[in-house]
Amino acid sequence: MYTCRHIRKHYGLSQKDLAMFLGVNRASVIEVEKGRTSLSTNYLLKMAELQKCIEQEEVKREQSCDEETVRYCRKLEADCLFRLATLKRKLVYMQRKFHKTCALRSLLEQLNPGTDKHTQAWITIQTLKVERTTS
Repeated sequence: MYTCRHIRKHYGLSQKDLAMFLGVNRASVIEVEKGRTSLSTNYLLKMAELQKCIEQEEVKREQSCDEETVRYCRKLEADCLFRLATLKRKLVYMQRKFHKTCALRSLLEQLNPGTDKHTQAWITIQTLKVERTTS
């Protein structure tokens, strides 16, 4: 069985707070908690009313916390979807660039430089540029 003190401590009330709510002085609450006196029926009903009010307030607080959590999760989800879309756009851009690079490399490999030193130098430079952009 819970005593007055256990109930008061459970709900985080001070002796002064409980005394003010019950309409008695703090010394009376101390006497009740020590077991020297007991609360009258009227005060017990007030304690039950206090307990009910505190529990209703806790339920409201839990519901508001749940709503805040839901709002926060929705915001995170929207941020994640935006970042995912950005990454997909970057991936598509990189894939296009890669395909262009592969096509250019393939064309450069198909060219026959022949004996012209300028053409050989140009192909070598272009191949190095392609390799640098892909790595």
